[in-house]
Amino acid sequence: MPLITLVFGLGTGSKIATSVYIVFFVVFYNSYKGGSALPESLQASCRLLGGSRWALLRTVVIPSAIGWAFTAFPTAVGYALIGVVVAEFFGSPVGLGSIIVTSMNTGSATDLMVSILVLAAMGAALVGLMRLAEQRVLHWRPEYRSP
Repeated sequence: MPLITLVFGLGTGSKIATSVYIVFFVVFYNSYKGGSALPESLQASCRLLGGSRWALLRTVVIPSAIGWAFTAFPTAVGYALIGVVVAEFFGSPVGLGSIIVTSMNTGSATDLMVSILVLAAMGAALVGLMRLAEQRVLHWRPEYRSP
């Protein structure tokens, strides 16, 4: 956190960098695990049917990794919101994090609860948007096919 604040300053750039940093590593690790967790028999079957390395990557590995990435997005969104609020705790004069700190210091329970409810609504809306994107991107999966 201090390094990001040092590089990007106290403005919006540091909050964006914090959220991108958190989301990238959560999703990257999950995607990597999804791509490497494919059964060897599936890869061997694809090669046996004449699939090249590129065809295997394009038709088997990447779709598997994308599925795992979308699985990580709700967790990553929650972590990103927490990261941004914590970043605002440390040095931002505006934002929900600073409102939370100010309301805690002044004892204003209404401001504190409104800030928490706004964060919860933002998190729920972002997770909902990710679910819609998942349905659009992973339309080939059985759970997203329309009957």
